[in-house]
Amino acid sequence: MGESLWIPATATIVMIVEQLGLAMMPPLANTSSPFTSGTTSQSKMVMLSQQGIMQNLREECYHVYLYDRMFTALPFYHAYGLNCAVLSPLLRGIHVYINGNLKTAMRDLKLAKADTTLMVPLMVDVIHNLIWLSAEKAGKTEELRKQLGRAKLMKKLHLPYKSKLMEQLRNDTVGTLRLVVSGGARLNPEICEEFELFGMQLIQGYGNNGTEAEGGRVQNLIYTNCLGPVFAKNPWWAEA
Repeated sequence: MGESLWIPATATIVMIVEQLGLAMMPPLANTSSPFTSGTTSQSKMVMLSQQGIMQNLREECYHVYLYDRMFTALPFYHAYGLNCAVLSPLLRGIHVYINGNLKTAMRDLKLAKADTTLMVPLMVDVIHNLIWLSAEKAGKTEELRKQLGRAKLMKKLHLPYKSKLMEQLRNDTVGTLRLVVSGGARLNPEICEEFELFGMQLIQGYGNNGTEAEGGRVQNLIYTNCLGPVFAKNPWWAEA
């Protein structure tokens, strides 16, 4: 299955450079200096090598499945936005829709008909609050609580559950969204669980994202309280 995916990152870079007829750059030379998010401390510039970036992107593509239409409002001068919202989609060949103004992010998310989005926890909180605000305006707050309780019970019993109210609130708020990757800080486990009940998978993408592109996630397994296991093959860790 994956032998071709585990070819050395250096060989991958050499092959691409030769095909494009470009001058070869040392694989461990600094090729990108994006900023860290600055969530837990002062934002810093990080020196990343071609080998480190390519190795990470190949493993991220191997372990994490993204859908065909990605929407992002992340700044590309930060490590998380650059690695996950620019380089990863280019390597995968998927469509990317870029939000130009945070004030119109929710409108643009629906217009893009995106099924995947990259966010930070603050934006996840905004979506969560909008869903409940919509329920409150419709006078359906208590009904929504009951529906979520039933959905949670059915999930524990491994049984399907459909709610017209939950489906309508989801469609009105985020449209066709199915997967949310959140980086920059730890997610609230309760919000993660609610998103799943609404039919949206929410996975952690934070961590040392100055040196790793999308955190430690394996095949979109749901880790709401932790990052999950780190990638098995990342020999560039100390070098990048």
